[in-house]
Amino acid sequence: MCCVRAECVHSVLCVHSVYLQCVFTACVCVQRVCVHSVYLQYVQCVCITCFYSVYVYSVYLQCAVCLVCVHIVYLQCGVCVQRVFTVCSVCAQRVWCVCAQCVFTVCVVYLQCVWCVYSVYLQCVCVQCVWCVYLQCVWCVCVQCVFTVCGVYSVCVCGVYLQCVRC
Repeated sequence: MCCVRAECVHSVLCVHSVYLQCVFTACVCVQRVCVHSVYLQYVQCVCITCFYSVYVYSVYLQCAVCLVCVHIVYLQCGVCVQRVFTVCSVCAQRVWCVCAQCVFTVCVVYLQCVWCVYSVYLQCVCVQCVWCVYLQCVWCVCVQCVFTVCGVYSVCVCGVYLQCVRC
């Protein structure tokens, strides 16, 4: 299965600690689930759709992921438009690409391990992901680099912090 159910890691921030986390494998992961996980500021989560694409990720963030969304950067491919939210009223925005840098939230668990940590203009694809805890994307395997402002790169430097080869 591509999508598996995970438990909330930090019980302090949880009321109902069940929500969906997508683990990307080689297969196509498409699942639509309404998760009723109540997090202080949210009545229920939105339905999420996770699917793998070679060049572009389309990710619907579920509200259960956030306690308070601070400095979440939603970007559009090519243009890199920043929208910073101090309060996450609707966590259903799309992240099409990561440009400039990745800004993190106070979220307990990230939906997937495609977020870069301290990497610039780059984004890696994770095949194996264990939920990302404490604002760091851990235990991911970088297979290839997706489209960047510099073009397509096929070589990746992989480790605890995901980074692709710089331009």
